[in-house]
Amino acid sequence: MTYKKYVEKMKEKSTNSAPEEIVKIFRQAAKELKDKNLEDQALKVGDKLPSFSLKNAYGEMVHIEDILKEGPIIINFYRGSWCPYCNLELRLYQKLLPKIKELGANIIAISPDLEKYSFTMQERNQFGFEVLSDINHEVSKQFGLVFTVDQKLIPIYQKMGIDLSKYQGNTAFELPFPATYVVNQEGIITLAFVDSAYELRLEPTKALDALKKIKGVKDDSSH
Repeated sequence: MTYKKYVEKMKEKSTNSAPEEIVKIFRQAAKELKDKNLEDQALKVGDKLPSFSLKNAYGEMVHIEDILKEGPIIINFYRGSWCPYCNLELRLYQKLLPKIKELGANIIAISPDLEKYSFTMQERNQFGFEVLSDINHEVSKQFGLVFTVDQKLIPIYQKMGIDLSKYQGNTAFELPFPATYVVNQEGIITLAFVDSAYELRLEPTKALDALKKIKGVKDDSSH
């Protein structure tokens, strides 16, 4: 099943359970965010990948240059371990991991979560790829992905059990746009997907297709 199909089912359930007033607030905040066109600031196809190092779920420093030495990379920015859409998306990447590895490529997932929550994310889902903590959004800001959460959403998040200050270790109330980048071994972005609508994501199979294109592998349409 595709990411889109899974999300359609999730939205049916959430729409049925969430009060209409809350749904309206989320829709209005989403529209206001979209109208700012902040995605236009994000890195795009043809841009050079910035140099960065982040700690993984086990407290080890991971350098992007070391991963690039092995081959192309899918870089996925997600909002946090609390986000059901992010969990779904990354589980679909986990299913594709054998095909990603066959191409000599890697995937890394980056969020503003503290390391202990990245550890929970990694262990709960048994991910076979690096889950990195971007404390204070240092790397997300280099990619042009960070925005400030609408004030009226913060108490709603908290009522839902989502305390961003707890997960991130700060009170900035910022989040990254969920984003997916495919980068070739020279560090050049060959595919970029960024959207302020948090439920909209690139189909993971599209990222796999982009890796195949980099490697010169013909698509067998098996997915």
